[in-house]
Amino acid sequence: MKKKTMMKYTQIMNIEIKPPTFHYLQDLCKAHLHTFAFENISKLYSIQKGERWIPSAEHFIENYLNYQFGGTCFTLNSTFMQLLTELGFDCSLVKLGQTHLAIIVQLDHQAYYVDVGSTAPIFEPINLDLEANTERRFGKEKMEITKSGNQFEYIRWVNGQNRDMQWTFTMNEEIELEHFKPIYEKSIQPGTPFMKILRCQLWQTDQGRSLSLLNNLFTIRYPDGGDTNVTLSTVYDIKQVLETEFRLGKLPVREAVEELERLGIDVFEKA
Repeated sequence: MKKKTMMKYTQIMNIEIKPPTFHYLQDLCKAHLHTFAFENISKLYSIQKGERWIPSAEHFIENYLNYQFGGTCFTLNSTFMQLLTELGFDCSLVKLGQTHLAIIVQLDHQAYYVDVGSTAPIFEPINLDLEANTERRFGKEKMEITKSGNQFEYIRWVNGQNRDMQWTFTMNEEIELEHFKPIYEKSIQPGTPFMKILRCQLWQTDQGRSLSLLNNLFTIRYPDGGDTNVTLSTVYDIKQVLETEFRLGKLPVREAVEELERLGIDVFEKA
């Protein structure tokens, strides 16, 4: 990552450049989650434009400035790792199961799990060297990392139901971003999870809420487990919610909806 890109990246998150400490890593994780949405609108739009691989860090920042793109785990975590490395952190990529990419940060002789590329309530680094299992909660959502020997398992519950993702990982395997290319290629095939829905999620913990868009269903979730649901009727309604609630008015929603229509998906179809 170029220094100019690093400067723009931190400026977008409204965060200062500091020495690599645990508290600074905490601040970076929270700032990233509050700035860059977990969304597949960028993926649908990029595929429509013929782009079939993760954008460079420079392109990622340019895409945010032009379209307010975030991304899914591949884009968000791989780019965030480049920023952390440029800021002086010792980082590596880790593969969870067969579909998820996250980050391991070695800091002060401790290994931390960092993940800004999922919708789980992981607001800070998770110390993997602790003996006890670790969990994080927000409302009805809970994630846990359990440890057995040198293997870890990521488990997630939503509304009390286990998501059964079977995400296991170890820290012994050296993985480069290029190793994820076949997985990414598979993820953009018609019928795969993020090629048959419209998805956008953003944490706003400073306002005590989490925002979620799934097709035409807009949901606001709160720490006490309550939520508010609104069914949207038109693309204009979706754009308005993204602009007024998410503050992501530049996202090319219409183009993403058109790409889904081309794939035979109607985001306004009743379940």
